[in-house]
Amino acid sequence: MSLEHFIMPILALIIGIISLFTDPKDGKKKWLIIVLISSLIIATGLQVYFKIDNQTKTNAELSWRQQRITELIKIVSSFRAETNERFSDLTKLLTNFGWLRDKISITNVADVEQSIFAEEERKLIVSIGSVEKRRAITVQYFPKDVDREIVEGALREVGFRLISGRTQVADVPTNSIWFGVSVGIEDVKLVAYTLIRAGVKIKAIRPFRNPTGARASLIQVGADALLIDAPALTVAEIRSTSNFERVE
Repeated sequence: MSLEHFIMPILALIIGIISLFTDPKDGKKKWLIIVLISSLIIATGLQVYFKIDNQTKTNAELSWRQQRITELIKIVSSFRAETNERFSDLTKLLTNFGWLRDKISITNVADVEQSIFAEEERKLIVSIGSVEKRRAITVQYFPKDVDREIVEGALREVGFRLISGRTQVADVPTNSIWFGVSVGIEDVKLVAYTLIRAGVKIKAIRPFRNPTGARASLIQVGADALLIDAPALTVAEIRSTSNFERVE
């Protein structure tokens, strides 16, 4: 409670009580008239004082608010500039991974994290693997929703032979990887990481139904319409898997 709201009701009560006992015709109570007039003068003075004080406080508060708004505008402007700069850096990074620009604008933090995690795992496999051994492996790839030149270049860079073709399931995003019996698990993971870092959500990695013969050294990347609603594999799940098996 403010001082004004505390003092003024008490003063009004005092004035009211004094006025009850004040009689201008009663000479013995003239002092009450003096007290009453003095109280009214004090009350009026206090009202003026509180009004001026409130106005001063209001002006001070208004000035503070205007100053705070100015500071917030500066903060927001600075944050926006920093955010735009960071977004620009992130856009550059993801496009270098093979993301399409229109996908970057609608992506979320989790997908970006998976992309970056995939790049780290990809680097690790490349550093310990053999490019020469991968030349015996063919990747059959049907490009979709990625920068084809970057993704195919990344696969060739680590040694894979590449066969690209026309998409067979046009209305389903790339979501699956199949591989033959002669393909090492780390090489399958390398292909998966290359795709995930480009923004592809891989939902299944499994051997061919008939993984021998012409498919023995083949990795095929494509789409499975049955997996549209399935959750995407995370980089951690792929990394911790020692053997991918078919789930019929």
